[in-house]
Amino acid sequence: MSKIDLTPGAVVSLLFGGIMVIVLTLVWGGFWSGLALSTLWGWFVVPVFKLPALTILEAYGLALVVQVAKGTSNNIEKSEELASAIAKGSGFRQQFQPCCCWLAAWRRVGCDNYADNVQQRG
Repeated sequence: MSKIDLTPGAVVSLLFGGIMVIVLTLVWGGFWSGLALSTLWGWFVVPVFKLPALTILEAYGLALVVQVAKGTSNNIEKSEELASAIAKGSGFRQQFQPCCCWLAAWRRVGCDNYADNVQQRG
């Protein structure tokens, strides 16, 4: 077997790389959460309840407030199970669930709006 030589530079590089992955994941997930919520808010809440539209940052802040208000589940007791649950579920959910919701609503609302605009022109 070969021995892995961890120099101080390699350790710093790995640590910095890990931190950057976490930061970029949070930023990317925050962007999609904000975009999905602000778009859905504009399509459904603004016309029905006559509330003002939300920017992406305001929508992301609202999503964070709701997430904090919901709290966390106490079902996971062991730290290994917690790490496994975070690695399996929340990363996927944070990245792709808002995108999927936005695309599904866009397909429904966006296509209907496009069809209405085409009919009005013709």
